[in-house]
Amino acid sequence: MAKVADLNDSWFDSVAERPLVIQEMCRRYPPNLLYYLNPPGQYVTIYSYFENGTVCVNVMGDFNHLLFPRCVFGIDPKHLTECEIPDEEGSVLFAELDEPTQDLLRDILLDEGTI
Repeated sequence: MAKVADLNDSWFDSVAERPLVIQEMCRRYPPNLLYYLNPPGQYVTIYSYFENGTVCVNVMGDFNHLLFPRCVFGIDPKHLTECEIPDEEGSVLFAELDEPTQDLLRDILLDEGTI
């Protein structure tokens, strides 16, 4: 599992003041880990927790090839799997493309300094 941030004492203090359902979700799905969301097959981090048992996730360009980052709410955490940080060949976009297209896109991204 990839740890993408550290949690400080104030975060734990804040969680202790939240409803029990939120405390349990925070324990099972900490926000400092990287998750693979399937479907749609993207790497995400948790942004917030809701009392109805869902989470809001960050879909970022750090781990996915995107036109723009976004937050997506209403995600059932059962669709989240803790994972490692992907390399470029393990990314969502590259996994769906044929090899010549992967090579072309890799060259473009290297020229732009994106990867």
